[in-house]
Amino acid sequence: MKKSLFLMDRLKGYKTAEIAQLLSINENTVRTQLKRAKALLKTKIMEEWDDDEA
Repeated sequence: MKKSLFLMDRLKGYKTAEIAQLLSINENTVRTQLKRAKALLKTKIMEEWDDDEA
């Protein structure tokens, strides 16, 4: 679900309320999942970056 929310937010430009309505979930859930998705993406990028420097 995090991936879908992230794509809807960043690539499609949907607002939090729109995502919540489309997926029939609470806006706070959308915000929480987006925050987690961004943190996970950051972690993955940093891991790749560290691997490339080694």
